[in-house]
Amino acid sequence: PLSLSQAHHLLLARSDDGGGTALPMAKYPDPILRIPSSPVPLSAFRRRSHWRRLRSIAEALKRTAREEGAVGLAAQQCGIDASLIFIDGAVS
Repeated sequence: PLSLSQAHHLLLARSDDGGGTALPMAKYPDPILRIPSSPVPLSAFRRRSHWRRLRSIAEALKRTAREEGAVGLAAQQCGIDASLIFIDGAVS
């Protein structure tokens, strides 16, 4: 799995067109779903540059979930080693 920093750089490289990028999403029984994720360190919330990194990953999780028709997903499902989830409250 990718670190938060690696995932952010991957998203930047993919979004040259400015349209945003969805991520590949693992589904059961993919073995990546059995790998425990790492907690997001508190330092990620203290610096503006790290906060932007988290925000871009959260936006990609949101885009991915909506494109896949999922109500939510974990960063780990997208190959990112972070205890970070997206749950869509806008689904009716």
